[in-house]
Amino acid sequence: MPKNITYTIKTFEKPMEIGVVFIILLIIFLVTLNNISSHGIFSDQKPRFKITKIMLSKLDWSIKEYRQDTGAYPYALSQLVSSNSDSWMGPYIKEKELKDPWGQPYKYLFMGKSIGYFLFSLGEDNAIGGNKSNHDLTSEASLPLLRLGY
Repeated sequence: MPKNITYTIKTFEKPMEIGVVFIILLIIFLVTLNNISSHGIFSDQKPRFKITKIMLSKLDWSIKEYRQDTGAYPYALSQLVSSNSDSWMGPYIKEKELKDPWGQPYKYLFMGKSIGYFLFSLGEDNAIGGNKSNHDLTSEASLPLLRLGY
């Protein structure tokens, strides 16, 4: 003869217990949401960083094209937009693309023919250094210069 097996389900005996558990879960959710929104997936800084990296790469290519056409690096990024050189075949980039997503001009330091250039954005705070949302972004072509100690 089969045995009857009964299962018991624990239920909250007091409505107050449900309320306390709900409040604790709500607090955990709100704290997590606050952290995500200020530094994580809801932050408006991530798209700006991606755009900046893409634009730094585009500027690297524009500088490379300029150098191929003229035989020299530009002394300033403005030479990518207009120049008096006979061998200039630009514009290599639009003038509005010379500013980062925070509205500041990209920084370009020409270090000489044998060394090259240093191209970067100072990020949101527009100051050297920084961390998290304030860190500087450097172009890929500038990285070898960083390893040399420039």
